[in-house]
Amino acid sequence: MGAVDDDTATRAGAWAAGMISDHGLPPRAEEFLARLHEPGLDTAVRDLDTVVRETAASLYGGYHDSPLPEDHGPRTVTDRLTSDLSRRLTVWCLLLSHHDRSRAARDMDLYQAAVLYERTAHHLLRRTAWEGDTLALLLDTVLLDLVEAPVPVAACEEADEEVSRACLDRLRELRARMHGDMVRESAQIAHMWEWHVRTLRLLLRLGDTRSMADLFAEGDLFGDLLRTRHPDLFTRQGLADLFVHCLVPPGRRPTRAWRRATERRLADVPRAPEAIRDLLDLVPTIPDSEGWGGPGHFQEHAHDILTGMVWCAEILPEESTPWAIPVLERLARFTGTGPGTSKQLRSERMASAAVRIIAERGDDRAVAALGRIRGKVRKKTLLKTIDTALSEIADREGVTNEELLERTVPDFGLGRDRTRTELLDGHPVTLSLADDGTAALGFVSAKGRPAASPPKPLRESHPDRIKELRAELKELRATVSTERAGAETFLAQGRIWKVGPWVRHHLEHPVTGTLARRLIWEVDTGDGRTWRAGLPEPDGDHWRLADHDSRTVAHTRDLPDTARVRLWHPVRHRPETVRRWRDHLTDREIAQPVKQAYREIYLLTPAEEATGDHSLRFAAHILKYAQARALLTTRGWSQDALSEWDGCDEGTAQRTYTDRETGTAWRATWDLRLIAPDEPVGVRTCGTGRVRFNRVGAPLPVALAEVPVPVLSEAMRDLDLAVGVTSIAADPEWDEAAHRPYWRRTAFGALTENAEVRRAALAGLLPKLRGADRWELGDRFLRVRGDLRTYRIHLGSANILMEPDDAYLCVVPSGKAPAGLFLPFEDAGGRLSVILSKAFLLTDDAAITDPGIAAQIRRGVDDRPGR
Repeated sequence: MGAVDDDTATRAGAWAAGMISDHGLPPRAEEFLARLHEPGLDTAVRDLDTVVRETAASLYGGYHDSPLPEDHGPRTVTDRLTSDLSRRLTVWCLLLSHHDRSRAARDMDLYQAAVLYERTAHHLLRRTAWEGDTLALLLDTVLLDLVEAPVPVAACEEADEEVSRACLDRLRELRARMHGDMVRESAQIAHMWEWHVRTLRLLLRLGDTRSMADLFAEGDLFGDLLRTRHPDLFTRQGLADLFVHCLVPPGRRPTRAWRRATERRLADVPRAPEAIRDLLDLVPTIPDSEGWGGPGHFQEHAHDILTGMVWCAEILPEESTPWAIPVLERLARFTGTGPGTSKQLRSERMASAAVRIIAERGDDRAVAALGRIRGKVRKKTLLKTIDTALSEIADREGVTNEELLERTVPDFGLGRDRTRTELLDGHPVTLSLADDGTAALGFVSAKGRPAASPPKPLRESHPDRIKELRAELKELRATVSTERAGAETFLAQGRIWKVGPWVRHHLEHPVTGTLARRLIWEVDTGDGRTWRAGLPEPDGDHWRLADHDSRTVAHTRDLPDTARVRLWHPVRHRPETVRRWRDHLTDREIAQPVKQAYREIYLLTPAEEATGDHSLRFAAHILKYAQARALLTTRGWSQDALSEWDGCDEGTAQRTYTDRETGTAWRATWDLRLIAPDEPVGVRTCGTGRVRFNRVGAPLPVALAEVPVPVLSEAMRDLDLAVGVTSIAADPEWDEAAHRPYWRRTAFGALTENAEVRRAALAGLLPKLRGADRWELGDRFLRVRGDLRTYRIHLGSANILMEPDDAYLCVVPSGKAPAGLFLPFEDAGGRLSVILSKAFLLTDDAAITDPGIAAQIRRGVDDRPGR
């Protein structure tokens, strides 16, 4: 018997050595081939090689898994083999297809043969039921670097579990090998990670538990963040197995099977709700990564794991996740937006999952959270998901989406004075909302003085409660921001309320009331043609509207339930009425939460009546493209991405506007084109073209005279803002020769409506300001007389000319308003503040210490005759 075994081993060794020589296989394959050998395999290999050489040219073409013909070619050999020989011949074909000599030899015959061997291997794989010994041999091809991982791993996935379990040691070694390769590569290549994940999931299915170190190589962004922020989670029992399970996340909705498997994994994780909360809290802190095949903000494996964690928040019992709504809201607001103002979301899939889970809670806190998320995101598909969720809740309640959101704005426990105080070990802590909408958390120091930070004893005795209060403060600020954005939308659209809900949800609410009481409202009690406008003021248990002369024009005590209320819009009123409201607000120093009395009005011009269906009012401007795109996105415009590729240098920006009075929707379209020649390094500019309007659903533009006046005005206001803020003329440091004539013409040219409103505001403010006797307001400039020179600050661009020679003075704005200065509004990136800060600076020009500014001023002074 021993002599027979020796003889078999000798023949196997001789065959292996011959195959190494004949086929150019690496020497390390010799011992493996000897183990692969089986009586009859040498004949099958010889016959197959002959057939491949004869038919490679005729069968060349198609994909690697294209079917092989039955009557000629490799199947004349493979179809007559036993199962064991078929499995071994599969391994042989894989070896030859992975060690292709044709590239080195530049031999077409060899290349065609290698392709046919690959097709033969895939033909055999589809028909092979692996046994333990041959599956082990297949895995050895990877461990010996003879074959790549995908085919052997896929074979293990498809094999019977008992057969795969017999190869557990080899699978563990293979996973460790792939993990080590990723560490050495330092960048986890997409296909390498995919097969690492599949191997992990296979091991988990076979009952082999994993550790975090198996999942995350050193240098992995998510793994390193987890190690640093939550070392306890990195070693938490069962969490690695849960992560592996989530590496293949559910689709739009988890299936029952996925839920059941997740429940089992969660049961193995100690303090699972706490772990899931900590992981989801980690999401908004994950840094940007280049990614490799997954969403740009997340590495692919981190994205899949965290999406699974989001669904875990739904699968866990609701009573164990009281934190779910605020945590998921923060996650949705982060993943549902892009870095900065990028249109590329961090993860729409993760944000959509969070929205659906919040919606399922269905209570007032959930609705308020959905409203805040909606106010933050811009992507239409995600907005649709949110609106659908709100509609389902609203339908159950029998109200509209808007009414639902208004009813559920949280009051944060604030009283009528908009404060809430609680005692922590005798230390008062106050959450407050000021008249101007500023939210704050107040403490008392050890010396009994008001403080913005908690005293040390309180930090040490109640760290968790302090954390909760700060999170509540952040939520309050977000709510105020969302409600302010809502007021802006309702003002532009002309939304109408019934008087009862208006009083309850706006005037009397401690949060929305801080906004509503600084806005002008108008009431109609009859036919809709007579509206009476005023500012709301409390009067006992009721409210009155007081006009710009402080006269009562309406009183909630006397208004019928059918009375209608809307926000006052200047486009519907005479200039004299608008001026009187502006003076009234300025005299009383009421800073409105949105630009209302000082809102710009854009009426149809004679030139636009002549052009008919398009406007050139904002054509022929040169904008900084990235800045303009970001600003328009924040204003709700969708845009074509412009680039230097053929056909991509021209596009449009579009936004839909709704007019509640007529019940119509309109789309405004603005033509844009990328300007490529002579661009400064790092700056791309775009040129602007005409503006057109069409009814939503109708393809052709209409005459501008048919567009409702509020819609035309609001659209033009957006475009004026875009030009005013992002035009190169607004850049005081623009010194490139490119577009210099445009810069000079626009930087000091005629005022747009936006700048005219700024001029009107300055006219009301100047008499109250220090230094006003040295300032003079002209048609286009604020003229400032300093000690050294006289200056003219343009009311549109805020650029400065020095008299008498109109020399340009470059002063980079600080972006901060003078301390304690009342402004009736803030606009265009703080342009009003910039103008005033420059005026105050130049009034005392002799005291300027900035060497760059002082040198420019002194250059003109020192050059005067007699000096």
